[in-house]
Amino acid sequence: MMKKKNVGIVFIVGALITCCGTIFSETEVLFSPEDSPTKRLLEELSSTKNKIYAAVYAITDKRISTKLIEAKKRGVDVQIVTDNGMAHSSFSKIKVLQSEGIPVWIFPKPLAPKPRVETKQPEGVNNGKPQLTSSEMNWAKYHEPIMHHKFALLDSKIWSGSFNWTVSAGRKNREDITFTDKQKVYERYEERFKKLKSDGYMFKVEPQVFVKKEPEKKQTTEEKPTVETPENKLEASVESSKPTTTDVQATPKSVAA
Repeated sequence: MMKKKNVGIVFIVGALITCCGTIFSETEVLFSPEDSPTKRLLEELSSTKNKIYAAVYAITDKRISTKLIEAKKRGVDVQIVTDNGMAHSSFSKIKVLQSEGIPVWIFPKPLAPKPRVETKQPEGVNNGKPQLTSSEMNWAKYHEPIMHHKFALLDSKIWSGSFNWTVSAGRKNREDITFTDKQKVYERYEERFKKLKSDGYMFKVEPQVFVKKEPEKKQTTEEKPTVETPENKLEASVESSKPTTTDVQATPKSVAA
């Protein structure tokens, strides 16, 4: 009888864990700056063992980018999704992360149409599709969506909130973070991350090509400057005193008869 009762308890507990996914789960709420969320994030990035999938609008804090690179080097699967505009910011660490082998996806995809091909199609049409004018392109870029998420899958936990990975977010801004391991919540964010990757494009930094400039060749025959000397002055005066020769036709003298 006791054995059946124990089996029943185990079955009920297992069913609750499977269905609800909330038993024994932990959820924390952090606020900046008083809860030092940057310090907590750095600790979590250092202790993560399997994966770091982050979709973050702005990544400019060097301390955070350093931890991501360290995680990559110790074998953690690190993947980043970020906003198209912020990725090209001069303060962004995206190019540094990409150069260290961390794959980065950019959202949204660029709106620029393909160059017009030589066809018999009417002007303003490219491969059967209307071609955007410059004014339409400017409008589209201004109204295009942005990737404004700030969440990360850290092994089996979710870090999410208003917290950008910037110095200001942790030091002076008023931000909120929810840190939880609830399975249902985790699965929703995992699906979202996959969708962002499929809707974006792989970010690649164009390698800089440095052309070595060949030194200019010096002329082998250089004209030496003329230096005035007493001998030069004497030769010049002699040449100038020589009479010029001209052809003179002699006229015959008249002979008196």
